Amino acid sequence: MILGDILQGIFGEKGIAGEVVDVLKSTGVLKDPEMELKIHQALQEYELKKSQQTVDLEKIASDDRKSARDMNIASLQQEDKFIKRFIYYFASVSTSIVFTYIFLITFYPIPEQNIRFADTVLGFLLGTLLSTVVTFFFGTSSGSLAKTQMIDKLIRAK
Repeated sequence: MILGDILQGIFGEKGIAGEVVDVLKSTGVLKDPEMELKIHQALQEYELKKSQQTVDLEKIASDDRKSARDMNIASLQQEDKFIKRFIYYFASVSTSIVFTYIFLITFYPIPEQNIRFADTVLGFLLGTLLSTVVTFFFGTSSGSLAKTQMIDKLIRAK
């Protein structure tokens, strides 16, 4: 997993558990070798459970995306042309609204008291509406794709 690789890069082969045990030993808090082993095992179990929870959450998100794709496939099999093309109509209207708004706030004067409101609306339109449409049709970044593929591989390995 990506997080595990980052943590291993920071803490080395011992991981966080090994670092915590080393710190406790060096400060004199941890003197009993049996207690050292118990702490080390508990921290490793914690890291494993946390990793498993991350995989489980990603599996839930992956299943959610799959059900949305299945719904889209089912809608494309309908006879009603409006239902088949609804996503495209919605994306076209949404994109048109965003570009019209950008055009209007760029070329028409905005009253001084409304500038912050206009900025907020612009941020919302660009950050959610337009980015969602683009992500739906063109996908997400390659880094996200690599992460999704890694999670799918881990889920299948279970």
